[in-house]
Amino acid sequence: MVQGRKALTRRSLALTLLVAVALEGCVTYPSTVAVKGQDTATAERDAAECRERAERDVLPPVAVGFGTKLLLALGGAVVGAGVFWPSGNSDPRYAVLAMGAGAGLGFVIGSIAGTFKGADEASRAARAREGAFTSCMTERGYRLEQ
Repeated sequence: MVQGRKALTRRSLALTLLVAVALEGCVTYPSTVAVKGQDTATAERDAAECRERAERDVLPPVAVGFGTKLLLALGGAVVGAGVFWPSGNSDPRYAVLAMGAGAGLGFVIGSIAGTFKGADEASRAARAREGAFTSCMTERGYRLEQ
């Protein structure tokens, strides 16, 4: 049974990493049109430099979303353990069990809340990257393609 659990954990981790890498590409940079008569090579260079600038200035959306999820999950575990903190002269074995159960429940609740909050934060980060790219391209004499 332990071998099966390890294999499941590895698969879950691999799937999570695969999804994170796939979602990292979710930032779509808008198409632009040269306003000042820039040639294709200049436009491509400017776009690459502006993408690089946007990526440097704004954290990756997946990192932002996952960080938010993780923070809420861990916070939920701490709060859950605190809620189930034993009072009085409890048997230490049951105290640890109660706190562990509270931490587990808090982690699950925090993780669920973190999923939604993290998705919202990731979406904001993606829009911020797109905005940084657009601003950079506008400064260089381009406009968004309609």
